[in-house]
Amino acid sequence: MLTILKTKRLPQSIQMDKKHFQNAGDRKNYTFNLVLNHGVVNNNISGSAVARDLTLELTNHEALKKLLVDEGYKFNMGKNFILNIAQI
Repeated sequence: MLTILKTKRLPQSIQMDKKHFQNAGDRKNYTFNLVLNHGVVNNNISGSAVARDLTLELTNHEALKKLLVDEGYKFNMGKNFILNIAQI
């Protein structure tokens, strides 16, 4: 993720491994939308544990946190487990 944000070659799509998500927690829904504008969540993610977990991971990683503060990004994943990353 750091490499993708550093190179700013966006939008990008990454095929995620469904099994990793299922092993991490038994949830009914893994889809989410997350909008970070200058490092601050800009949409309601209270209904998505996956979006909340991703937010924690992104903001706890110092190098990623520095990149996120400078720009706005949208992260989303649908039922097909493809993570989309775009700059806003």
